[in-house]
Amino acid sequence: MNTKNDTTPIVQTIVSLAQNLKMDVTAEGVETGMQLDNLRALNCTSVQGNYFSTPVQREQAEQLIITSFLPSRP
Repeated sequence: MNTKNDTTPIVQTIVSLAQNLKMDVTAEGVETGMQLDNLRALNCTSVQGNYFSTPVQREQAEQLIITSFLPSRP
């Protein structure tokens, strides 16, 4: 998405098809905020990619989730 060869119509079709079939769809390879915004506009609710984090080991992923997404404990 958002490249010289914009694939937004293809992504929109895939997301719509999955939603109509009551399937979950995860957009992979999200690298920019613009891609994320466009996916949100297409009602794609599950995304992953380097925009959020480069690949990490399991232990690092657990720590990233704990520190970034869970509320802090008193």
